[in-house]
Amino acid sequence: MPQDEDKKKEKATTGWDKLKVLSGLIASIFIPVALALIGNWYSSAISKSEISLRYTELAINILVEEPTGSDQSLRQWAINIISTYSNVPMNIETERALIEKPMLGIDQRFEDALANQVVGEILREPKTREAIQEIAQKQPAQAEAAMDSLVRKILITSRDLTRQQAVRKIP
Repeated sequence: MPQDEDKKKEKATTGWDKLKVLSGLIASIFIPVALALIGNWYSSAISKSEISLRYTELAINILVEEPTGSDQSLRQWAINIISTYSNVPMNIETERALIEKPMLGIDQRFEDALANQVVGEILREPKTREAIQEIAQKQPAQAEAAMDSLVRKILITSRDLTRQQAVRKIP
């Protein structure tokens, strides 16, 4: 009888050993495959997110520009892109407004307000105001171009200073 018990133990041990080897083999195949699938899914999700971001940026850049008669279909495409990637539906009035008028971004509104403030400050100085009026009477196109250039330079300088301050605040 001891031999029968030894054979049973040997068979049981051999069965468990076989199961252990088989489970190790399955795990060594399954785990890398599962990790590869999860990595691929994650990479695909990130890629789709980046693509939607790029399309949305492109659409916004199109809608910020002043509309012309020939770009209505392009502006409609941009609106469709934003609607596709947005969780908030756009109503028809908003769509019409975006086709007919440029979309003012935060930067544009800030720049417009700053430009108005700068021009106001420049024109407060009596000598400057008189000089600008004199140039405007003699050469109106050049005066307007000069003011546009001046305001643009001030805005660029202001933007650069704002970026430098933001960089200094980063720890």
